[in-house]
Amino acid sequence: MSSRGRLLLWLIVASAAQPFAARANPVDDLRPGHWLEIPNSRLDALDPEDDPTLNPNWPIEAPWHGVEGQQGIMDDWSSAAYDTLRHRLAIWGGGHSGYAGNEVYVFDVETLRWERITNPSVDVTVTGTTLYPDGQPRARETYNYLHYVPQLDRMMSFGGGNLYPCCNETLETAAFDFATRTWNTTSYAPRPDSGSPFSAIAAVDDATGHVWYLGSGLARIAEFDAIANHWSLHAEDILLLNRTGAIDPVERKFVWFGGFGDTIAFDLDAAEAAPTAQPTSGDREIELAIFPGFAYDPARHVLVAWSEGSDVYTLDTRTWIWTRIAPDASNTVVPGAPNINGTFGRFRYVPSKDVFILVNSVQQNVYFYRMPTTAMDSDADGLLDTADNCLHRPNGPGHPDGGGQTQLDSDGDGIGNACDADIATPNDCRVTNADLAAFKQAFYSRPGQGNWNPSADFNGDGRVNFADMALLRTDFQHSYVRENPSGIPNACTVPH
Repeated sequence: MSSRGRLLLWLIVASAAQPFAARANPVDDLRPGHWLEIPNSRLDALDPEDDPTLNPNWPIEAPWHGVEGQQGIMDDWSSAAYDTLRHRLAIWGGGHSGYAGNEVYVFDVETLRWERITNPSVDVTVTGTTLYPDGQPRARETYNYLHYVPQLDRMMSFGGGNLYPCCNETLETAAFDFATRTWNTTSYAPRPDSGSPFSAIAAVDDATGHVWYLGSGLARIAEFDAIANHWSLHAEDILLLNRTGAIDPVERKFVWFGGFGDTIAFDLDAAEAAPTAQPTSGDREIELAIFPGFAYDPARHVLVAWSEGSDVYTLDTRTWIWTRIAPDASNTVVPGAPNINGTFGRFRYVPSKDVFILVNSVQQNVYFYRMPTTAMDSDADGLLDTADNCLHRPNGPGHPDGGGQTQLDSDGDGIGNACDADIATPNDCRVTNADLAAFKQAFYSRPGQGNWNPSADFNGDGRVNFADMALLRTDFQHSYVRENPSGIPNACTVPH
């Protein structure tokens, strides 16, 4: 073989030998509406039990194996936290009799690799305390209350349930320092004794850095000020099982749902007012999910949920519309089955990539998902297109987005007045001379007058005048041919 041929062969072999992420990060090239599965990214490849330098019983079960082994770190009702500083998803869980391992794992979204950054405690004997004999926290179920707190640069577990080997719980705030890779269970204020940690929920308010927590059963909502290291108790509520929570920091809403129940909303700016069951509409089947993944998407100003399959759901807290978003038609990747005991925080938004990361179990690969371009806000009015009754004109102040004038839908066809020049009776989803005649008849009218037609009030100011005529001129030219003026599902549209 020539020297040139040998060089070419070496380049091919060397390229193939490189880790998946070393060549080019495929997450950066992930197309909208597509899922990506990262090959060879199962966490069980790092099972410490298989390491003879760590497992004193090798090659048989390690002292920390418990009933289930390493899979219990996710299977046993446990969560994850996303470290936005280092761009890593951190996993910590286990507990009861399932798994005694208290090691921390991180998945780096740049290198697309898992790393075990601490090793499990070897002596996991029962002592009746919240710590193992070596002073490290006992493995525990972390449900929906394991979070990264940017203001402290710590991963924190706000209490814990079912500490290994079973049934004990704790109020202590356990904080993990990624820089030193050490735990601290004494420096941060313990959570107030309010509500059970079993099935509890918590979320970080990105606007203030505060953490909001609600235990299951009848409990008061607790607020943790990380800088002041202080907890406050607020309104009381009954938290049912199977819920996951997230915060919309712009609309100031702490929202939780799941387990065949209603979507519940709590106003962070009115913390003494009890949470309320929020009437929702749209694709509400997601509310049946058990411990779903649920995270805030700041790029689109919506909450995003995942439960199974390749579809995701968005919830706009201004309209309270659930919208099911199917992947792009060319998508071929479908995430594996969800963990039978819940997804919790193992579905997280990745700000540096504008994608979501999903981890179901130690025996599945890691997945990423990028929202489709249809899940956008075309007119930048704060409403996702799928919840916006007027795609090409921003909704105004009286609309739930908090902007300017109310964008009405006087004829109830799913198209806001500001986009709807089809004002003649009957509503035929066409803009024709009949609609022009109806506008002329209503011109210079106000409510209460005989020629008043609310559908002709395109800007919602309570009168029909030249401002409305300017809007009519554009819509009359479009005639619903060039674009559907509404993103609301099943809005009035017919072929032309």
